[in-house]
Amino acid sequence: PDLGATEKRLLAVLQERKRILLPTTTKSTNNNNKTPTTTTTTRKEEEELFRKDEEEPRKEKAERGQREIVAVIKACASSGDPLRAEAWLTRLWEAGISSEARALNAAISAWARIGEVSRAEHWLLEMIDQDLEPNVFSFNAMLAACAEAGDLQSAHRWFSRMADARVDADAVTYRTVVGACARAGNLPLAEEWLHKMTAAGHSLDVVSCSSLVAGHAAAGDPAGAERWLQRMQEEGLRPGRASFDP
Repeated sequence: PDLGATEKRLLAVLQERKRILLPTTTKSTNNNNKTPTTTTTTRKEEEELFRKDEEEPRKEKAERGQREIVAVIKACASSGDPLRAEAWLTRLWEAGISSEARALNAAISAWARIGEVSRAEHWLLEMIDQDLEPNVFSFNAMLAACAEAGDLQSAHRWFSRMADARVDADAVTYRTVVGACARAGNLPLAEEWLHKMTAAGHSLDVVSCSSLVAGHAAAGDPAGAERWLQRMQEEGLRPGRASFDP
């Protein structure tokens, strides 16, 4: 998404807290072609942005900055630009605005989308260091990074840390670990986690079963894939495209 206008406004919100004017130009990178682009901000536009910000009480301004930065970080995650998300977190801190869990969760998710386990871990540990309690979304995002990377060891480690933190695993947690096992080619372990999922009171779902169908297909085991397709039909689940995409 085109974040230029939103980012320009956010820079005004943050820079106002430091009492310095916006730079006349800001550079960003288009994630599709990696070509730097330059956006020019005129003096008149700067003054207008500051005028609007002065109309708000400082506390409300900070809260709005938080909300908008979280929105931008999420947009960066959706567009596959985690470095840009990190840059906005840095701006948040430089402006003297404390982080909140939502902002760090968004950074974790940004790295999870491309399977960068180490960077996702960095931000989850940063959250813990800042005494911001990770929630189920935090751990699920971390597990998603492990699943994308096929890193079972890290997935098991973070599932254990989730339990140690007394954060209850939900259906998304289990299906993510199932997917991690299937992606790594460990289908017996994937089935074991699926049993743990149902034992914890969560119903079988299309995503979890599809992971096993696709996993067996990728392993050259048509019988196993058919078995899970049959199980899905018995459970009243309709296979989707993911069931046939290893």
